Amino acid sequence: MSVEPPEIAPPREEPPSRARWPQIGDIIPNHDGYRPPASDLFVGFQARFGGTIDASIHCTRGNCEWTELGRASVLEYEAFSLGERLFLIDAMQVASPARSLTLLLDLAHLRALVVDVTFPAPQIAQSGMLARIAETGSQSAVKVRYRQGRIGEGEAPPFRRTTALVGKHVRYTYSDTHLYDHYYLSDRYYAWFCRQGPDRNLGDFEECDYWQVGPRMYLVSWREKLLPCVGILVENHLSMTATGKICGVDAYTGQAANTRVGAHIKVIADTLAD
Repeated sequence: MSVEPPEIAPPREEPPSRARWPQIGDIIPNHDGYRPPASDLFVGFQARFGGTIDASIHCTRGNCEWTELGRASVLEYEAFSLGERLFLIDAMQVASPARSLTLLLDLAHLRALVVDVTFPAPQIAQSGMLARIAETGSQSAVKVRYRQGRIGEGEAPPFRRTTALVGKHVRYTYSDTHLYDHYYLSDRYYAWFCRQGPDRNLGDFEECDYWQVGPRMYLVSWREKLLPCVGILVENHLSMTATGKICGVDAYTGQAANTRVGAHIKVIADTLAD
């Protein structure tokens, strides 16, 4: 079904009047207008992960137990089917919302990719960017770690990083009120611009990672520097949809927020195409 994006209003010439950059609680509402329904296929699912993950998971309805280094954590989760036996599980710690896990499970090839996100305390989130770069090498105060391995015993082909999206301008329509443009600039950076929504007429240049997860399917993970926020979405360039999550913390209060999102996407231009 073809979905027409909302009419785009011309940008204002003047800068935003607010002196405060929008926080996670301002931006996440209504990013789920085109999110697919959650899957219940993982109720009762148990698996042991090898490789660099070295953990196990046991899912019930609504919660899962994640055991790592001998310690078990209870996480609230939702699972989404991405097709071709590929699933995304988004989980947040119940006891400590300062950590978020996103699992990409490829059951056809028995492999997994875990995106492990740790949110900063307010004093870190408000620190100067140059100091963060000197200390960690990253512009963002959010820590993101990628781990991958096999599901169960035996060998599994690893997921690979990709440059297939570099040069593309992709428009995200999250809902009838939220419209963003993505510009994939290099294998490390992308830029975004909000055309409709709470960030309207704002944009920035951020760090971004790209993984090939299937035929014309890519996991895109960006982390922002002004807002301690992470987006983790799988772009399907066959169905022209994106499914995943946006999460982060308020830089002033430290309050965490996590939302599962979905969007219709459209390639506006490919600047590197032949």
